[in-house]
Amino acid sequence: MRLTTRILVAMAFLVLALTMMGVRSMVTTERQLLRQVDDQLIRTAPRLRPTYDQPPDDMGGGTSNPFFVGVVVGDRVVTLLEPQLTEGDPGVPSVDASLAIERVGAPPFTVDAIGSDERYRVQVRADERRARVFVFAAPLGDVDETLRQLRNSQVLAFVAAMAVLGAVTFWVVRLGVRPLSRMAATARAIGQGDLGQRIPDEVAVAGTETGDLGLALNQMLTRIEDELMARSASEARLRRFVADASHELRTPITTIRGYAELYRIGGLDAGNLDDAMRRTEDEARRMGLLVEDLLQLARLDEGRPLDLGPVDLSRVLEDSASDARAVEADRPVRVDAPESLVVTGDDARIRQVVANLLGNVRVHTPPETAVELRARSADGWAVIEVSDHGPGMAPEVAARAFERFYRADDSRARATGGSGIGLAIVAAVAEAHGGTATIESAPGQGTTVRIALPQTTAAPPRI
Repeated sequence: MRLTTRILVAMAFLVLALTMMGVRSMVTTERQLLRQVDDQLIRTAPRLRPTYDQPPDDMGGGTSNPFFVGVVVGDRVVTLLEPQLTEGDPGVPSVDASLAIERVGAPPFTVDAIGSDERYRVQVRADERRARVFVFAAPLGDVDETLRQLRNSQVLAFVAAMAVLGAVTFWVVRLGVRPLSRMAATARAIGQGDLGQRIPDEVAVAGTETGDLGLALNQMLTRIEDELMARSASEARLRRFVADASHELRTPITTIRGYAELYRIGGLDAGNLDDAMRRTEDEARRMGLLVEDLLQLARLDEGRPLDLGPVDLSRVLEDSASDARAVEADRPVRVDAPESLVVTGDDARIRQVVANLLGNVRVHTPPETAVELRARSADGWAVIEVSDHGPGMAPEVAARAFERFYRADDSRARATGGSGIGLAIVAAVAEAHGGTATIESAPGQGTTVRIALPQTTAAPPRI
């Protein structure tokens, strides 16, 4: 059942309850008033009973008598005393001889007045000593007037209550049901694929139940949309990754296959055979390195546990600098690090990060370009920096440097044997350690890659 229908049903039950309360109040009040009239009638009737010694005209205390007194004579009731009220004659009670005889000794009962809208409360008594039946009646004009005023008051109160209830119901529907309807419309639009839909701002306002619900739904929808976008982007990256990996493997495989076919058909003479074998070995080595890098990325993506232990970053930088000098003796390599800077990490992975960064420097800068390795502690984070003074990169290239298989100069990278995933491995290793990898570069100003590894649970430093 819809909420609006439930509200209307509740209103109907409330109206019914108010009506029943009003009727009950009227009935209870009438009973109380009639009980008072009955008590007065029972107490006063003996004084109004006529005797042979007292003429009926003198009974009742003068002209202010409010009661009717009659006696049954044959088949009719003879009036002995009529009420004398200031507002006029209320009329004679409609009581005949048969009714009077039937109700002798019974509790008081109500009858209408003859020729009038008035009512009487009647009691019939028998005078056994004189063998007569007397009818005593009290007019109910005051009772009817009181009930009329009470009824009018209840009607006015009922109308006022209904007006207030209607206003409250309208307010509830406006502020409660209508926002829910708009939320339902938004949900239907989202279900049809429009993920950009949100609960309107005028509905999602804190302070009401529906407003809080709208805010919560908007937050949930934003998170779902972000996750779906991230999932879509991840799937796109995976497709691109597979395509790029296939492309990278195709070149060495094609080269190896070509030399193999030349050898099979006798197209290689003795002078070219050594060069063909060297080229085949180079391409096989390149393919092996690419496969190894891909396996490392896959393991990092799977979240496999690292071989954690204490790692002295200062020692890692010194060893990496020595290795770089051994490969390129003419390249200046400087180390700026404290005597010891220890973090908890995977020693082999961290060394691989520094080696990849130095390998990028060798590939993309002239041999005489200096490189600097720095390590320091900042706000509970250990920071490694590898800087060169080479040609640098454009901002749009630097922004994508950590993407897998991204190369600004594809032909040069292939010529130097780069796979395009060295920096991607750097970023993945840093993330696996709970850290971050960032890059700063500008054309003609060199490049700095910064790795921040946690020493504590603090947020990454702003450096």
